[in-house]
Amino acid sequence: MCDFERGAATQLLRALPPLAALRLGLGGCEDLEPLVMPQLSLSLDLSECRVDAWCVGMAQRLPATLQELSLKFFDSDLGGAGVRALAQHLPRLPLSRCELSCGASRVPAADIEALMQALPASLETLILEFEWAELALTTPVLPARLKSLELCGSHSAPSGGASRSAAFAAGLRSALPRVQVLRLNFEHCRWPVASARWLLEGLPSSVSSLHLDFGGTEEEWCKLLQPLRTRFGEGIRIPQPRSRRESIFDFLGIPES
Repeated sequence: MCDFERGAATQLLRALPPLAALRLGLGGCEDLEPLVMPQLSLSLDLSECRVDAWCVGMAQRLPATLQELSLKFFDSDLGGAGVRALAQHLPRLPLSRCELSCGASRVPAADIEALMQALPASLETLILEFEWAELALTTPVLPARLKSLELCGSHSAPSGGASRSAAFAAGLRSALPRVQVLRLNFEHCRWPVASARWLLEGLPSSVSSLHLDFGGTEEEWCKLLQPLRTRFGEGIRIPQPRSRRESIFDFLGIPES
């Protein structure tokens, strides 16, 4: 990840020749228009960038040969327009791997769900991060061939609280029948134990690698997660008792509900 002086990133983009693969971190870049799309793999970290309008044009220019796409928009202005454009153009791409990380960027739930519905059937690896307040309002939809899934909810409380977590868990459980590698990071999303239990007790037999972090501290979480650690190993985070681990809500003075 590079912090460029004003105009330097634009000069770099203009100087790049056509490439098969491109991986760049362009935090704070103001002009992304000169970017020439690579043919096979594109990875961009565009944290703190103004990207929503650019995404509309960028999605149209994604080459029909692209196999891997990684876009990180932490704390950017990404919103509905950019995500809708991606949803419109992703189905035509032969992607095997897709990563879209949008922590601290407010994307409406309807547009997140439209994006999931538009993911190409060829996809085998998917990494998604959105604000939990919006992600919790979606019904997860996954490509049939998907083998590896990583979901992360940035820490913001969803409206509807426990009921939304339960609905999301039910939808996710129905969408997982062929997934082999599953990573769930909801450390600061206040998942109720009951919702997590509903999801985890319905894990398909295809899951061979599991990494979990729900961030709870109650004894019930330990009872739920300990058998999974026996099966899957250290990827299952067992929370410490509250007396040994202060939660982020304690630190910020926010009551957990």
